[in-house]
Amino acid sequence: MKYQTQYQQAVNSDIWVIKIGSAMLTDHGRTIDRVQINAWAHQIATLRKAGKRVILVSSGAIAAGVQKLGWAEKPAELAKQQAAAAVGQVTLARVYEEIFVNYGIQTAQVLLTHDDAADRKRYLNIKSTIGALLDNDILPIVNENDTTSFAEIKFGDNDNLGALVTNLISAGLYVILTDQQGLYTADPRNNPEAKLIKFDHADNPTLDSYIGTSKSALGSGGMVTKIQAARKAMNSGTTTVIMHGQRDNGIIELLTGDFVGTMLFARGEVNAKKQWLAGQLQTRGSVTVDHGAEQALLKQGKSLLGVGITAVQGDFSRGEIVAIVNEQGNEIAKGIVNYNSSDLDKIKGHPSEAINSILGFRLERHAIHRDNMAFV
Repeated sequence: MKYQTQYQQAVNSDIWVIKIGSAMLTDHGRTIDRVQINAWAHQIATLRKAGKRVILVSSGAIAAGVQKLGWAEKPAELAKQQAAAAVGQVTLARVYEEIFVNYGIQTAQVLLTHDDAADRKRYLNIKSTIGALLDNDILPIVNENDTTSFAEIKFGDNDNLGALVTNLISAGLYVILTDQQGLYTADPRNNPEAKLIKFDHADNPTLDSYIGTSKSALGSGGMVTKIQAARKAMNSGTTTVIMHGQRDNGIIELLTGDFVGTMLFARGEVNAKKQWLAGQLQTRGSVTVDHGAEQALLKQGKSLLGVGITAVQGDFSRGEIVAIVNEQGNEIAKGIVNYNSSDLDKIKGHPSEAINSILGFRLERHAIHRDNMAFV
């Protein structure tokens, strides 16, 4: 097998993150599926017996709360969604505890917001907390804190939350359980020639052509965020698996090589700071770079200089995180800036040698140093 070595490295890794979507967890919003949760619990127990340290990333708090409150549908009002989440988080935690205790597994609830991830000290504290839970043989169950998250600072979906967790604890394997077999070369519902992609690299641009622009569940609607999450997880050297969550013993089949799904490999590893940067979904602003600077960053391993910047957006201070976007408006990286937005706007398009004459001082010759940059 072409990817045999990478496959073995991924499945032999010590830490696995498993993400379950709300549609599967709540039987597409109808009721909490205890039978399916029990099936996952059995497989997770098997993984733990095989020496794996598992973190579960779970959606479903709002859906569970809506059901518990007897509401006909998910409310549009944010405050009501957060109220439903407050009720649903208790319900879900109880269900997980009741089911996993049958396998001798103690569970713990970990609720995260974007602010927890954006602050370096809080990020490291969460990392230590999850590490302590794992060291004490406790199963961490992570969810976004929908009760306190505002719409504009939410992770957006738990695919991305799962990727953040993989970066946080340097997991070797990230398993996304969905209602699809994996990623296909086309929509298998209307194209009999569609083939399941079993192995590839997460950063292969060809993957984008497979998911297209369709918003269907089996097309790109659900897969877009999963590919994005796989690329975020790749930043910490993590391999991502996309597979059907209801396949009997599907997770366990990863250990034997018989799994059905898509495995997307990473290329290399990054240091702890870059893992943190890669996990940041919110930025304080952005800088647009010209084609030459883009190529220098992507292909030559260079730092970003002011001369390569064509535009500065947002109001940010030195030391904050900004997005680096190309001329087409696509984000290519995130980085910690050496100058505030006002000063950076003044030195954009100018060589480093001119910074002192423009500003009256020069803090750094780079706008963003390579060591403080993570690609997306």
